[in-house]
This record gives sequence, C-alpha cells and structure tokens, in this order.
Amino acid sequence: MAKSRSKSRSKAKTAQPAAKPEAAAAEPAAAVAAPAEPAAKPSPAPARGPRRIVWLHVLTVMSVTILIGAEVFGAAFAASWALSTLFDLGGIGARALDIFFMLCGVGIMVQFVRAAHKIEPFTARA
Repeated sequence: MAKSRSKSRSKAKTAQPAAKPEAAAAEPAAAVAAPAEPAAKPSPAPARGPRRIVWLHVLTVMSVTILIGAEVFGAAFAASWALSTLFDLGGIGARALDIFFMLCGVGIMVQFVRAAHKIEPFTARA
C-alpha cells in the first residue's frame, strides 16, 4: 500500500502541464522575477542636530593639501619653464604657459580636496 502511494505522488509531480511560452512572454518581467520579500521601508530623514567641526580631519586634509600642492605647483612651474625654453617662446609665451599650468594645478588641487573631504568629513553630528 505504501508503494502505491509513493508511485501516485511521483506521477502527480511529473504530470504537471508545461507552461505556455506565450503566457510567460506576456507577463511583465518584474512580476516573474519579483521576490516575495516585503517592500523596503524608506530610511528616515537624518536628524537635524548641531554639527561640530572635526579638527583632526581638517588639519589632516590641510596638511596633505599643502604637501601635494607644493609638488603640483612646482611641477607646473618646471614644465612651463622647460617648454618655454625648449621652444624659445620668450617672456610672453613663458607667462602664458605659467598661467595654463597653474590653472591645471588649481583644478588638480580642487579635485584632491573634494575627494579628501569625502573620506575625511570636516563636520560630524554632536
């Protein structure tokens, strides 16, 4: 008797009708792939408390900015001097290259400080 029940159960499992490809294509992809998990609740708004300056982060970013700035602007002046001498650009050409490379250096330093601010935030909640 037990054998007949297990055979009938296995037949019932294998005898399921195949899904129609047209019906599967007609259903939206989100409905097919959607998990059965409840919808995520939106995070609450951040608390509006007083903020304090984290001086350790500010000093760290300032110190590294001074160090890297000296290297960037030194390289900018060296490059403008070398190129103006190599191509014999004269005084005006040298100053034009100085301005160009200085603006490049300012752009590099602005990007550096913005990236450092993301890593070392200057303020924190009290």
